[in-house]
Amino acid sequence: MNVPIKDSVAAEFAQVDDVIVELLQSDVDMVENIGHYIVKAGGKRMRPLLVLLSAKALGGISEAHIRFAAVVEFIHTATLLHDDVVDLSTLRRGMPTANAAFGNAPSVLVGDFIYTRAFQLMVGLANMPLLAHMAETTNTIAAGEVMQLVHAGDPDTQAEQYQEIIRRKTAALFAAACRGAALLHELAREQLAVCVVEVERRVAAQEGARALRRLLRVAGRGEAPGGERGMQWATIVACLRRRRNE
Repeated sequence: MNVPIKDSVAAEFAQVDDVIVELLQSDVDMVENIGHYIVKAGGKRMRPLLVLLSAKALGGISEAHIRFAAVVEFIHTATLLHDDVVDLSTLRRGMPTANAAFGNAPSVLVGDFIYTRAFQLMVGLANMPLLAHMAETTNTIAAGEVMQLVHAGDPDTQAEQYQEIIRRKTAALFAAACRGAALLHELAREQLAVCVVEVERRVAAQEGARALRRLLRVAGRGEAPGGERGMQWATIVACLRRRRNE
């Protein structure tokens, strides 16, 4: 009988949710309010799921893997809070974004809190290679966000530049989820390098295709994409035109 892939780690996935709720506790009400608002908004939780699946494939899921999965989700959540402010977004997953519901300044500051809580949790894992890797990954994501801002709506953006933005902004954290699980299993450095390159390549390709399909659906309805979608639309169209003329 085929078992849905998420069901194979269902118990551990529930434990990750428990850790997330536990670590969102704060004596500052606004932190808890916005944190729980984001959690209740749902989402697929693909990144923590990848941590658990990678750990299981490499030998088993430990308590450290469960807590690291929460770290990855915290970093992702913090980027969402900041992204929505930068992109002037008002809806996410069918609900008002945190910045729409609470304001820009609270969203940015709570995003900062969630980032720092993630690193507090990582220090507790006492794994220096993992901490170094996630520090590098977080910096890569931030650089990707800046690159996207620089190239937003720029008709001279090259396809390679757009792919690099996706690699840094999106693929890097997927790869870090898998590599972090491996680091907790102390997998050999050579094996890690191969895994990370392949994950980043696959995620970047799929994210680019997904963004294009989403924007084409919007255009097909006769709507003008706004915010981040408008920026993506202009960039993707420019890249496609350039490729066609080469």
